[in-house]
Amino acid sequence: MAGQQLSVEEVVREHDYAEGDRIVLFHTDLSEIIFFYQILAMKVGSEMHRIVGEKLAVANKA
Repeated sequence: MAGQQLSVEEVVREHDYAEGDRIVLFHTDLSEIIFFYQILAMKVGSEMHRIVGEKLAVANKA
């Protein structure tokens, strides 16, 4: 089976809370938060690999 790609539309949620407010998160909210940071980590890792690859290519030419 070939690799699969999961796509999610970007969702922006914003709310101002006052001190003492109680926040209740459901499992779907937590899953969404984890998924967001997973994608972010993959993007950072990919960029890091690209930069290292470029630096190695330059170093190997010298």
